[in-house]
This record gives sequence, structure tokens and C-alpha cells, in this order.
Amino acid sequence: MPQDSTRVFFLGSKEIIIRDFQNNIPDTLHINAGLNLEISNTKLVFKKNTPYLVSLGSGMVWELTNDSIKRIDNSFDHKMSYRSDIFVKNDTIFKFGGYGFWSARNFFTYFSETTNEWEFYNINEESYLPPGLSHFNSTLVGDFYFVSRGTTIDLHNGTEYIVNNNVWRFDFNNKTWTDLGTSKFISYQDNEYIDIGNGRHLFYGRTSPDIDGMYVLDYGSNTIEQYDDASHILSIGQGFFARDSIYNFRNNNFIAMQLSDFTGKATSISSMYVDANTLFKSLTVVVVVIIFILLFGLVFLYNQNRKRPRLVDSGFRFDRVFYPLSVAEHKVLTMLLYSKNVNSKLVLNELYDKSLSTAQNNRKKLEIIHSLNQKLERVFKTKDFIRSKKSTKDQRVLIYYTNYRKEFIL
Repeated sequence: MPQDSTRVFFLGSKEIIIRDFQNNIPDTLHINAGLNLEISNTKLVFKKNTPYLVSLGSGMVWELTNDSIKRIDNSFDHKMSYRSDIFVKNDTIFKFGGYGFWSARNFFTYFSETTNEWEFYNINEESYLPPGLSHFNSTLVGDFYFVSRGTTIDLHNGTEYIVNNNVWRFDFNNKTWTDLGTSKFISYQDNEYIDIGNGRHLFYGRTSPDIDGMYVLDYGSNTIEQYDDASHILSIGQGFFARDSIYNFRNNNFIAMQLSDFTGKATSISSMYVDANTLFKSLTVVVVVIIFILLFGLVFLYNQNRKRPRLVDSGFRFDRVFYPLSVAEHKVLTMLLYSKNVNSKLVLNELYDKSLSTAQNNRKKLEIIHSLNQKLERVFKTKDFIRSKKSTKDQRVLIYYTNYRKEFIL
């Protein structure tokens, strides 16, 4: 039952009865056969407080004025927009979607007061486009127009329907479509539902194949509220919403119930759809945080590594300073860093000079180890950088080692 702020319109097949909220009947409009007006395939909308009947499946428009119904369009019955959506925005009648002749529309048309014909509504040429849709859920919230669910046509087989699982939003300011993501509810066009304003729909029915419930869908805030099953003293599908109440017409009188009393307290609140923008922003934040952590870790490791000594040719670097070593000292340090324990015989073999006696070579080995140890102790400000212990297998053999092996970068 369409209504404005003061009147309710009862659309019959042969007449339209107008009542006020005091149940008075100020007017009755009779539908003449010559009007070619099929009420069941029209939608009543209000523009500048004037009611209009608009054909859902074609371009015909009738104005309800005074005590008459007058057709005002210069269009024809093209039968290309069945199960479309009709709404008023900025005192202009718009139509979106609809099915006809193996195709579905994905564009807006508007009824021009200049030509009294339907004109194509141009949008941003860089905008994404939704699929052609029919029999879909829709609502207007300020400058945003939302559509969800419904069906589209298989482009390879014009007789096959495909369910639309996404929620789309059109912004009348920049004339662009946005794919908001996958809807979490079924189409409720065939259930009991009613528009309760501000982009909200109240409906009773199934949101899944085996669950009945009472729900409020809020497109603007992306929420779906579930309520305890009401006693249904009023019908949603046969009623209308006005003045914060749901109205029914029974026994030639209006009965009303406050919306807050009708729904009760919400038992759960969840999102209506997976918000693609929010998801993208969340993923972007996560990725940025991960990249930041990785970069921070790399910088930290780099700085830590810069503080660690590094063995290089002819010496080692520590804290940006190069410390030269003799060839023999470099050999000994290399052996200590690459091996956990270094046998004194191996060190002697590595430094052995055939021109010297065994005793001289032993003395030379000790001098090199002592010299290297002094250099390392001065740089690292520690004692006994190079340590020794007797071999458990042969007490005559020393084992050299250092506790700073892992400090070096090789």
C-alpha cells in the first residue's frame, strides 16, 4: 500500500481508493479500460507530492491528479524492463535493471519532463558496471543507491538465469558503481518485507534453506539484525510503514504497531555483505604493517651485523675499522673461527717453515698466537680471546679455541 505523509493508496484492478490516516476516503480513482493500465505491473511513486504510476515492464507513466488518472508519457509498451526497480531521486523518476527478450539491463533511465520520454542516464565512463539484473533487492540512502541479489542472464545462453551474489552501490555524486562484495543473505523479494526508511528493510522469511526469522537489513551501515520471532499480530507483506509504525488495514480500519514493539530486541548483529573496500583497506594495512616489520627487521639486522666483526682478506673489520693481520695471524684466526677446536699440531703444520728447526717453528707458532691474541683482546676489550686446553687423548697436545666464534661474520 503506497503512501505519502497524509494519504494511503489502495491499488485495485479497477479503481484506486485513497484514504487518509483517519480512515476517511477523500477520493476514488476509476481505471478506464482505455488507459491500458495493469496495476499489478506498476509501481506508485511520488514526485513533488504528486503520485505517479510507472510501468515496471515498459515505458508507460500515469499521473494521478485531482479525480483522474492520465497517461503522460510518449513511450510505448516495449516489454524490456520486467522486474525492474523504480524510484525517485532529485524529483526525477528513475528506473534501473529489468528483464526482456533474453537480456537484462544494467543501466539507469530517467523520465524526462521535457520530452515525456525515458532517457539514458549517463554515468562516469571509468566506472565499473554491475551485471544486468532483474527481481533484485534495492534501496536508496541519500546519494547512494544499493542493489543486491536478483538474477542476471547467462550471456552464452539467454534462457539461463544466474544468481547475483554481490552487493553494488551507485554514487549519484560521482556517478560511479562500486562492488561492495559478496552478500550474506538470500533474496527476500518473495518473502514478507517492508521498507522502513533510511536504507533499511524489515522482512520475515528464510535467510537460508532451513532458517526462518525476523530481520532488519541496513544497507547504509552494512548490518543485519536478527530478532526473536514475533507473534505476527500484523502482516509485514500486507502492511506499510509510516510515522515509525507498521500499519495494516482490517475491518475497514487502520491498525498500527510501533516498529520497536514489532521487532523487539535484536538477538544477533552481523554484516550484510563482505565489504570489499574495508577488506581491501584491512589487507592493505596488514600488508603495510608486514612490510614495515620486515624492513625494520632488515634494518635492525643490518645494523646489528655492522656491529659484528667480519673476517676479510688480510685482516678483519669491526665497527667500520679495518684491523690488518699478518698472513700467519690471518691463517690462525681463520682456523679458530671455522673450527670449534683446533689441534696445536694442525696449527703447527699450517705455519711450518722448512728453513727452521722444529723448536724454532714451535716458538714461532706460540709467538703468532700470542701476537694475534693481544690484537684481538685490545679490539674487543677482553682477556683470553684465544684459549687453550690439553687434549683428552694426548696430554702433550694443546687444543686452541675461542668463545667468540659466533660473533664473527665469515
